[in-house]
Amino acid sequence: MGPEGDKYDTWDCQIHLIESKMFDETKITGVKSKLTPEKRLAILRLKYWANLVNKKLRVSTDNNFKIYSPSIYEAVLERNITSTDDFIADHRKSVPEKFIQIFDSATRQVEKAI
Repeated sequence: MGPEGDKYDTWDCQIHLIESKMFDETKITGVKSKLTPEKRLAILRLKYWANLVNKKLRVSTDNNFKIYSPSIYEAVLERNITSTDDFIADHRKSVPEKFIQIFDSATRQVEKAI
């Protein structure tokens, strides 16, 4: 990662809109201005980790709860969270009460596996 390792310096961001008038280009500019090689790497690591956790959450919650990518982007870019431990502590605040135990169990299982 970084200028030396990423010769094309590309970063894709998917935006899903229901109505085109909801698109706010300043959000994209804001994301681009905050992305550093270190934050890109943190996002990729957290997304990889979240994918493993989500595999457990899908089964345990009948596909009713998962960690979404925007939560990761916001944590890293807005709150400077870069580790899984910090993400777990931060994200846990927004987990619905009925899924807290499942979330805790899934994150512990994945931590042991990696």
